[in-house]
Amino acid sequence: MGHVLRNVTFAAVDVAGMYAENKPLMQLVLDDVFSLFAVNPGLHNPKPLHAFAPSKIEEAMRALQGGKIAGKAVIDFETPGDEVLYQPVRTPSYGFEAQATYVISGGLGGLGREIMRWMASRGARHFLVTSSRGVAGRVDVIAFIKEMEAQGVVIHAPASDISNRTILETILEEASKTLPPIRGCIQAAMVLSDNMLSNMTVEQFHRALAPKYQGSWNLHELLAKDMDFMVFLSSMSGIIGNPAQANYAAGNTFEDALARHRAASGLKGVSFDLGLVLEAGWASDNFEDVTKSLRAGLGGLTQKQLMAILDVLCDPAYDCAGGAAQVVNIHDKPAKLYRMFQDGVLHWVGKPLFKNLLRLGQVELVNGSGGGSGGETAAVDYLALIRAAGDAEEAAHIVTMALLGKLGKSLSVPAKSLDVGKPAYVLGVDSLIAVELRYWFLKQFGVEVPVFVILKKQPTVELCRYVADQVIAAQ
Repeated sequence: MGHVLRNVTFAAVDVAGMYAENKPLMQLVLDDVFSLFAVNPGLHNPKPLHAFAPSKIEEAMRALQGGKIAGKAVIDFETPGDEVLYQPVRTPSYGFEAQATYVISGGLGGLGREIMRWMASRGARHFLVTSSRGVAGRVDVIAFIKEMEAQGVVIHAPASDISNRTILETILEEASKTLPPIRGCIQAAMVLSDNMLSNMTVEQFHRALAPKYQGSWNLHELLAKDMDFMVFLSSMSGIIGNPAQANYAAGNTFEDALARHRAASGLKGVSFDLGLVLEAGWASDNFEDVTKSLRAGLGGLTQKQLMAILDVLCDPAYDCAGGAAQVVNIHDKPAKLYRMFQDGVLHWVGKPLFKNLLRLGQVELVNGSGGGSGGETAAVDYLALIRAAGDAEEAAHIVTMALLGKLGKSLSVPAKSLDVGKPAYVLGVDSLIAVELRYWFLKQFGVEVPVFVILKKQPTVELCRYVADQVIAAQ
C-alpha cells in the first residue's frame, strides 16, 4: 500500500451490483472512466505486459503481492495446452439403506439429532435410539421426532441404559420384531462426572466410565457382527488428558482399544477421538466450559466438518485394519500448536507422544506455512532438531523442509511447488542466490557449503543429504 503515501485512492466497485441496481449511475461512472483514458492515453497501455496462464494464477497473485513486477498482469485464458488443476466435487459413494435400522446410542442430545438429520438426508429411514432419559417431557426431542416423522423417518427411542446388558438385550430383541435389521451403530453416549482423582468417589468414577466401557462392550457383544459400520465417538481427553476427567479419559481409551480389537477380529470398528463440536450437543449448552477449553488450546470442530469425517468412517468400504481403527482429530496446524506450547498455553503437546508434531510445527513456522500472518517468522534451532533426529534420513528431511522454505521466499514461489528431485539451478537458483544460500547454510546449520556444491548437477534432496551428513560429522 505504498502508493497511498502518494495520495492515491483505492476504491472497490461492484460493477455487477451497480448494473443491477442503478444503471444510470453505472453510465455516469463509465463515462468518467473513459474520459480519464482519453485525457491520459498511457493509462490504457501499461508496460510491460505480463501474461500468465490460468494454471499460474497463484503465481500471478504472488508476483503482484510481492511488488516483483511493474506494468500490468493479465490471465490469458487462451494459453495453448494449459491445464488447470481443480478440486472435484466429492459425491457420496454410498447411501444409508431405507430398509435398515441404525443404532444411535446417546442419540437424543443435540449432536445425536444432527447426526440423524444427516443420515436421513442420505437415505436412512429407521433409527433405534438409546437414551437414559428417553423422550418423556423433553419438548425439544418431541419436536425433533415429529420433524423426522414428517420426512418418513421412524425413530424408536425407549428410555434405556446401555451399560445394563439385560435392558439393552431386551430392547434389541423387541426392536427386531418391528424394525428392519440393524446395519450400523454410532456410539455417542457420554456422561461427565468431573472431579480431581484424589477426591473422586468410586460412584463418580463409574458414572462417567459406564456408558463408554460397559455400554460400548454390550453393544459390541449384542449387535450383529456383519454391520456396515461401528463408530465410537471417543474423545481427545483420552489422548491428551483433561484435568478432573480421569474417569472420562479411561472410558474413551477403552473405546479406542475396543475399536482396534474389533478391527483385529475382522469386524467393523473405528473410534473417532473428537474435541469440541461447537454447534451442537454438550458444547452448545456449556458455554463457560467451552470457553475455558478454547483458551486452553483445544480447538473446535464444526458440524459440517464432523459430518464430512463421519461420511468417511460410515462408508462400508472403509478399511478399519491397523491404525485406521482409531482416528485422532487435532484441530490446529502444527505451527499453531508449537506457538501455543512455547507460550505456555498447551502443556500436553510437550509429551513425548507429540514430539514429531512439535518438530513439524517448528519447521512450518520458519517456512512461513504456519497459518499465521504473512510476516510471521520464528527462530528455529535446526542443529537441535538434527541432533534429536533418529537417523540420517530424518536429519536430511529436516534440512530439506528448511531449504524449501528458504527457496520459496528467495524465489517468490510456493515452497510446495518446488521439486527436490531436480537440481537447485533448475529450481531457479542462480549464482547470486547460491551465495545467499551458502551464508544461510553456515548460519542455520554451522557448515560451509561451497557454491559449486549448491549448483552441482544433482537432485536438491542430495544437496540436503550432504548438508545433513556434514552436520552429523561435525557433532
